[in-house]
Amino acid sequence: MKKKFDVKKLHEFYMQIWEKRKVNGRNYSEVSGKLLPKEPITLFFEHLLEKSKYPNLIFEEKNIILVTSEEQEL
Repeated sequence: MKKKFDVKKLHEFYMQIWEKRKVNGRNYSEVSGKLLPKEPITLFFEHLLEKSKYPNLIFEEKNIILVTSEEQEL
């Protein structure tokens, strides 16, 4: 099955968001304000509108928020 997006490109996009949204050198959940670990993982990036339903918004920065792993599961 062919992926609908380039995983490497998505990772690079996430890293740009991670750097851009730092406050005093750290990242925080945009839901709770909780401090996120220093090293980013894919789990911290939540698409507000699902990638599967809105593939045209995968690389739309406004569609992504930073969350904790607990918030990701909600």
